[in-house]
Amino acid sequence: MVEYDILISEDPHDKDVVKVDERGGKVWLERAEEGGKRVDVIHVPEDIGVYDAIRDPPSYQPTSYIIATEGVPVTRRGRELKDRLRKRIDPSEYASHVLAVAWCFLHGDVRRCPSFIARKSFRARRKSGATVVKRAIPLYRVACDLLPKALFAKKHGELPSSRAEALRENRELAELCFRTYTSMLDGRDYGLDEVFLRLSELVNSVLSEKDFIAMERVFQRMGIDYAGQLHRKEA
Repeated sequence: MVEYDILISEDPHDKDVVKVDERGGKVWLERAEEGGKRVDVIHVPEDIGVYDAIRDPPSYQPTSYIIATEGVPVTRRGRELKDRLRKRIDPSEYASHVLAVAWCFLHGDVRRCPSFIARKSFRARRKSGATVVKRAIPLYRVACDLLPKALFAKKHGELPSSRAEALRENRELAELCFRTYTSMLDGRDYGLDEVFLRLSELVNSVLSEKDFIAMERVFQRMGIDYAGQLHRKEA
């Protein structure tokens, strides 16, 4: 039985959890198994910083963002950690970062986005002839998680406690989320190009240059030399 302090997500095949390590150290990912189900255990120190993140593979957001906006504590230690992080994260910076990341998962422009996100974008996967499931994944990530949470934070000036809370406020995004999720499950294209166009319109309607600046700053604080990466590509 895998021990953990915070549940992030669970489905019939996978489970993502957070384990608070009393001995401290860095944020790191452990692959485990429980009853035939794959379990990803994110190990974090008790004093995890706002910008600490998994380095291998690189993450598109700090681990604190995941815990604060999606985590379901199952222990006292987990509750204390989530409460502490929610007080430390700036909702405005959070909204700007995830909104710009959402744009990157849609368009994958390497002039604006880290390459590890750009190659997983909808446009990149459509161009490469990827399967329906592969094309649906970035749209699902935007419609079901990043965009609703960004809009919630912008509207209320505070972090959502879960994607469910954020989606309850946006019926259209909930419907787009359902279409992408169904495409992932069935492997059938339920109008993914239409979903991409509508999500692009919704993101562009609130996106500004300051959001890209905030994203670059957050990546730098995470230890990802985003600007340097782009400069090297252009040289």
